[in-house]
Amino acid sequence: MKDYKLINLTNWFYSLILMFLFFISILIIVFTYKKNKKTYKKNKNSNLYKKEPIILAKEKLNNLKFENVELFYLELSNIFRSYLKSILYYNTTKMTSLELIDLFKKINLESLLIDKIVNFVNHSDLGKYSNVNYNKDSLIMDRMKLIEIIDDLDKYLEKNYFN
Repeated sequence: MKDYKLINLTNWFYSLILMFLFFISILIIVFTYKKNKKTYKKNKNSNLYKKEPIILAKEKLNNLKFENVELFYLELSNIFRSYLKSILYYNTTKMTSLELIDLFKKINLESLLIDKIVNFVNHSDLGKYSNVNYNKDSLIMDRMKLIEIIDDLDKYLEKNYFN
């Protein structure tokens, strides 16, 4: 049997392999740097200033349009449920009205506040699902009732749960 003979590669072949590896490593470094830079920018901008849920809800309520009664009550309900979701950490946007009322009873909310919320939820459901035409003054009053409910709920939760 013959002895193993080392294959002698020329210097240009080694140089080519080293240059290829160097080029690949530079590309990897550049791509990871760009990716991290984009992630950093996205995270940096997302945490600039987060508004409190009550401020956000009131801003949305003040910008609410009175064009269509059904859409008005849908948006009113959505704002209220989004507010509840952000302060109670329950997925209230996917709950029915009855489930929402049961939730308030479960967290031992004040009965007077529950009654206000039940009246509001029932009235907004009527506005959403029946073809009753309310005048603009009625819509403004319902918006004001929701602002009052949100204020009362915020005060109650602040006093009883967040201290």
